[in-house]
Amino acid sequence: ATPAHASLRPPNPRLRNRATQPRPPAPSVPRPAPRAPHLHRRARPHVSHSNRAIRLRRAAP
Repeated sequence: ATPAHASLRPPNPRLRNRATQPRPPAPSVPRPAPRAPHLHRRARPHVSHSNRAIRLRRAAP
């Protein structure tokens, strides 16, 4: 499974024991919901990229 040159390289210490470390405990307090989700919309909701729409947008002042 391991390539032949894998024994020559030292193992990556970051990857070695990532799964063995215990996970941090989950916060007992639930995170607060965002205050006004309707205000968090994008400035331009959707921009069509058809050639016709691009031409119309370029022609618009």
